[in-house]
Amino acid sequence: MLKELVQIFESYGIRYCAVGGTLLGAYTSHKFIPWDEDIDIAVFEEDYDRMIDILIEKIPQNMICQCNKTEPKYYHEWIKVRDKGSVILPKSDSNYLEEGVWIDIYKLQRIKRKHIDLKRAEGHKKYLLRRLEVGNITEKEYKARVKQNKLNKRIFMERIRSLFLFDNKYGYLIGTASKPFVDEEYVFPLKEYKFEDMYITSFNKASQYLLNHYGKEYMNLPPENERYISISGVKYNLSQK
Repeated sequence: MLKELVQIFESYGIRYCAVGGTLLGAYTSHKFIPWDEDIDIAVFEEDYDRMIDILIEKIPQNMICQCNKTEPKYYHEWIKVRDKGSVILPKSDSNYLEEGVWIDIYKLQRIKRKHIDLKRAEGHKKYLLRRLEVGNITEKEYKARVKQNKLNKRIFMERIRSLFLFDNKYGYLIGTASKPFVDEEYVFPLKEYKFEDMYITSFNKASQYLLNHYGKEYMNLPPENERYISISGVKYNLSQK
């Protein structure tokens, strides 16, 4: 699936970076981490919407670009590319049409460092609003979660605080749930990293991103009891492969 995706990206000039566990595996062992569960990549904001339209049209028939254009109840900020011939176990309660093995494709948004916390708070509220709009949570649940997380107050305070901050250094916010940030000086020029039997692109100074994201022990294997994976198995429909 990743090879198909990278081929499309290269054909249409879509810039991407491996992130998360995928970059960690590529940087440390050049392999997929055995206890990882998906592929994580991020596409630059200016290419993102164009990428979605291209994937919907060009992706192979055994895969689907999972977004709100193809899944009526899809509510994530990022899209997923799913394998249509498999189902992950245990199944989620999302009511998605497809639940196969997947690749997450996040958005890389260029912002100033002083706006990091504001973007995170705004992103949390928008996430809850999307869930409300597709019927995943009720209006009562939406209001309760906004209040519980003090989102309106946080957004207001961060807007005010940013007016008095002078940290205008740019970087990229990665549109995952936690929204990590990587300084622009570590991003360019993009660099190739070996990953299994192929090469993928990512940040020029991947070590700085991995250090900030995973901590100083990122090069060391975690103990076996900490090699956690959230899925228990995969069921395949071989007739669709």
